[in-house]
Amino acid sequence: MMDEFLNDIYTTVYKQWIIGHNSQNYTLTQVDEDTIYIDTDYCHGEVSFFNNNIIALSVTNLTNDNTEFFLHFQMQSINHAVELFNEMIDVVKKLVKKPQRKVLLSCTSGLTTTYFAGQLNEAVNILNLDYSFDATPYADLYDKGRDYDIILLAPQIAYLQPKVQEVLRDKIVLQIPASMFAKYDTGETLSFIQEEEKNHEDFDIPEIKPLLLKREIHNQKNLLVISIIRLHKCVKVGYRIYYKNELIHENKVCKPNINLHDIGDIIGAVLAGYEIDCIGISIPGIIENGKSTSPIDDLNDTDVVGYIEDNCGIQTLLFNDTNAAAMGYYATQNEYSTLSLLFQPTPGSLGGLGSIFNGQLIEGHHHIAGESKYLPNSLSDEQVHLSKTPEGSICAAGEVLRSVIGVLDPELIVVKSDLICNSQDLYDELKKTIPEKYLPKIVIIKDLNSYSLLGTMILCVQELLKKG
Repeated sequence: MMDEFLNDIYTTVYKQWIIGHNSQNYTLTQVDEDTIYIDTDYCHGEVSFFNNNIIALSVTNLTNDNTEFFLHFQMQSINHAVELFNEMIDVVKKLVKKPQRKVLLSCTSGLTTTYFAGQLNEAVNILNLDYSFDATPYADLYDKGRDYDIILLAPQIAYLQPKVQEVLRDKIVLQIPASMFAKYDTGETLSFIQEEEKNHEDFDIPEIKPLLLKREIHNQKNLLVISIIRLHKCVKVGYRIYYKNELIHENKVCKPNINLHDIGDIIGAVLAGYEIDCIGISIPGIIENGKSTSPIDDLNDTDVVGYIEDNCGIQTLLFNDTNAAAMGYYATQNEYSTLSLLFQPTPGSLGGLGSIFNGQLIEGHHHIAGESKYLPNSLSDEQVHLSKTPEGSICAAGEVLRSVIGVLDPELIVVKSDLICNSQDLYDELKKTIPEKYLPKIVIIKDLNSYSLLGTMILCVQELLKKG
C-alpha cells in the first residue's frame, strides 16, 4: 500500500512537472486532467494518464502520419519517468522545423547523379525551396533510399522504376526525363518534382488482423508474449496477452532504441491490469542461457531473463524471433508439416532461418540451427554486397535455400524480405540448379511480427508442458 501511495504522489508531481514546461520549440496544452498535448507545426505529441498510474507518451509526425514514438509505463520511479519524457521531447525537437523533402538520385555508378544533385542543391538554395539532394549508385539505393522521401532514377536505370517502387512502396519513385537529365536542367527538374508531388497518392498501409490458429494448442496459462524487431530507424515491440488460447489484449511500443528498462515498463503496465503466469519474449540473435547475441545494442549479451525474473518474479522464456515466426506460420495452416522460414531483415543482411520438421522446431545443440551467416556461401563479402539489391537478394537467398532444400527438403518455404516481393523470382532462381519436381512451394509474407507473436505463445506453451 505504501508503494501505491508513493506512486500516486510521483504521478501527481510528474504531471505538474510536465505542465510547468515552457519552450519556444513547442506548445504545451493541458487539455483536461488526464491529457497534455505537445504540438509543433509538424508533430503532435500526447501525454495521457490512466488508472493505476499508467502513463502513455506518443509523438506523431504530421508530415507523413508516422508514429515516431509510443510507449506506456506504470509509474515506479520519477527519475525513470523523467528520462522517458526527455526521450519523447528529443523526438519532438527534431520535428520543430519543417522537414526538408529529401531527394535521392540514383544511376548505375552514382557519378553523373552526384554532379546533378550538386547542381540541384545550388538551385534550391538560391530559390529557398525546402529540398535537399543526394546521390547514390544503384547498388546502395535500397539501403539508403529508406531515409529519403523521393527517389529519382536516371534514364539508364529508369526501367527499374516498377521494382524500386514495389520495394520502397512508401516513397515517391520517379524517372528523370531524359531531356532534363541530359542538360542537367535544374529548373525543369524542380518543377517536375513539385508537380509529381501534387499528383502523388499517399501509401496506404493495410490493417494487419490477428492470425487464426489452425493447430490445437493446449494452453492453460495466462501468458504475456513480446516480440522485439529491429527496423531501420527504430525498434518496434509488439506484445499480446493470452488467457489460455484467447487473445484478450495487444499493443505496441515504438522507440529509437529499446533497453531492459523499456521491457520492464511494458511488463509493469501489463501487470497493473492483468494476472500473468509466464512471459515469453522473441528477439533477434542466438539464444543461450537467457541471453541473446542481439543486433539491438542495448540487449546484446544481456541477461534478459534474469532481469525480468529478479524484478517481476515471473517465469520468463526467451526465443529467437525467426524460430518463433516459423512456429507461428506453421500454426496458422494445416497443409504442411515441414517448412522453413527465411527472414532477411534489412538490405545488406543475410538474416536467419527457422525450420519446422514434422511439427517440431529445429534449434540444434547450440541453438544455432538456421544461422545462415555460418553457411559457406555466406562468409564472403560478395554475399553481403549481393543482398543490397532485389536482384542480389534473390541470388543470396537462393544460395541459403539450396542448402535448406538439400538438407531438410521442406514442403514449404516462407520468405520475409524487404527486397524480395515476388515468389516466382525466387522460384526461378532455385530451379537453375534444382529440378522443379524437388522444389517446395514458396510464399512471401509482408509482416513478421504477427507470426512471431503467435509463435512465441506456442513455444511458451510447449516449454511449460515440458517442464510440467
